[in-house]
Amino acid sequence: MSAFAVVACLCVALSWSAVACAQTRFNAAELARLKQFSDTGNPAFNAELVSAIQRLDATDAPSLITELIFLFGELRYAYGSSYTALAAVEAAYALALTTGDASMTASLDGLAGQMQFASDRSSRPARDRIMRGLNAQRATGQALPLARQLSAYATLLQDVNEFAYAMRMSNEAVSIVEQNDINASGTVSAVGLGVYYTHAELLRAVGDARAAIAAGEKLLKLSLLAGNQEFAGYAELALGRVYQRTGELDRAAASLEASYARARQFADPMGQAVAALDRADIAWERSQFTVAEEWSKKVAPLIAQIDDPVLRVRHDLHATRLLAMHGQPQPARAALERARTTLAGNDQVWLKALVRLAEAEVLASEGKSEASLQAMREGMQLNTESERLTLRDVVAAQGDLYRLNERELREKQMAQDSRLREAQLDAAEQRVLTQRLVVALVTFAALVAAAAAFWQLGRAQRFRRRAEVDGLTGIRSRSAIESHALAAFERSNRDHKTVSILIADVDGLKAVNDSRGHAEGDMLLREMSALIASSLRQQDVLGRWGGDEFVAILLDTDARAAADIAERVRLAVANGLAEKWADLGACSIGGAMRLAPDESFEMTLARADAALYRAKQAGKNRVMFAQD
Repeated sequence: MSAFAVVACLCVALSWSAVACAQTRFNAAELARLKQFSDTGNPAFNAELVSAIQRLDATDAPSLITELIFLFGELRYAYGSSYTALAAVEAAYALALTTGDASMTASLDGLAGQMQFASDRSSRPARDRIMRGLNAQRATGQALPLARQLSAYATLLQDVNEFAYAMRMSNEAVSIVEQNDINASGTVSAVGLGVYYTHAELLRAVGDARAAIAAGEKLLKLSLLAGNQEFAGYAELALGRVYQRTGELDRAAASLEASYARARQFADPMGQAVAALDRADIAWERSQFTVAEEWSKKVAPLIAQIDDPVLRVRHDLHATRLLAMHGQPQPARAALERARTTLAGNDQVWLKALVRLAEAEVLASEGKSEASLQAMREGMQLNTESERLTLRDVVAAQGDLYRLNERELREKQMAQDSRLREAQLDAAEQRVLTQRLVVALVTFAALVAAAAAFWQLGRAQRFRRRAEVDGLTGIRSRSAIESHALAAFERSNRDHKTVSILIADVDGLKAVNDSRGHAEGDMLLREMSALIASSLRQQDVLGRWGGDEFVAILLDTDARAAADIAERVRLAVANGLAEKWADLGACSIGGAMRLAPDESFEMTLARADAALYRAKQAGKNRVMFAQD
């Protein structure tokens, strides 16, 4: 597609006049100035961007056209108005294919997929397109464009409750930003700020309130350091949401109001709508109906500019409740049906719960008390089911906070294959044993058969013991530690005793492997396991979880005692390995105590794993315990 066709598509998408395209030509210096405006959050960015696009010409350099339209598409996507820019982004993508700029092509392809997915969360082609753009961006080796696409996809995955997958994407994006986007003055670009915002929101969604608050405060500090007031507003939004989750409603309300004010300063309809709806939710929670109505009305003039279906549903349900409360059942019913129409095909349980609860209020306003009560019961049941499903996904995400590297993944696969082969050997030996016993009985060779059976059983036991022992370190294997954990948790239920979990990770294994070879790394793991074992008590159970991770089960141990033991382990490892491996021979430890009789080993381990992730993020060679 020609540059002229791209400009034509853009003009059609935005309904611009042909006169606008005849103004002063756009140039590379102005593009650089626009990018600086974006990074610093300059309020003039929006107007300057529109002015620049209006001056595009078919004879402009294709690279200028594609970069400018990408900036515009990202802005409209962030403001919740993808439909006003999708045609232009598609045209720019077609143009980028002809320029040979692989990174910009991947960015535009991914952005178009994000726009399509944002308007239809069930669209498989949109998800496939996003992944195609991500894979293409990886191949270019361009760090920050990849971080931008990873973070954007993580936000969309969070919206459909795929927390574990979203966290993997967000963790990778944060790692890229920390390695490539922090300059000498400590500031980051708009890409980096966006990545940190997504990470803060994900930490809130997976229930790590303390980490989410720390991430939100870090984002606010970085935004103000960069002079980016727009991202400061996003930081206030993230903090307001986590304060609401923790029940600090006054702080939540103040943060959301500050976020709304900043979004209004930048004419950001999406930012205003989200902050206002969340603020209205707090007012409903406090039965401040006048305040709820005030904030809901702020959303009404914005909603036509936003193509996010979830926000539109939330706005219609707020309107439904307000109209029902004011005794206007017919308009309330109309708003409810609009929400239902928008939700057609969306099977998210929490949204269905909101719709059913809003319908209960409409039925009450219509004088249908019995039907209203039934709708209320069903809404509460759906709400409970939504919380159960979300908790399940959150636990999976917490267990995924510290992602496995490629070597660990290979080791896990090898361990799984080994267990399968050993199970097959056990089964084969059992068949041989049975066959030999039958032959012995038939031929009256009882003595020979007994000797053969004893030999076969002994061999099977040796295979079984081998499955329970880690071949590298000589301590318990993952399957063995899982069995001990189940027994420990059953005993905890029976005897009403406490039990705690520690998960330790070698801080410098990759550096040792890269600089000295894997044989040296294996030696480090063996000495590490010996030092940990010698620092635990006789009743504690230690095993290798996989790669350079070790799990210990501490019986009859509360959180305080477990933290003391963890610190003893950390010091023993640091001191024991200091002479040979210097600062590479250290470990980070995360811990958690079982909170309730119905909390499984997997759930306790997930909280310990999340604490380990915080220890890694805080600088390694330290102990972090789950904040219960």
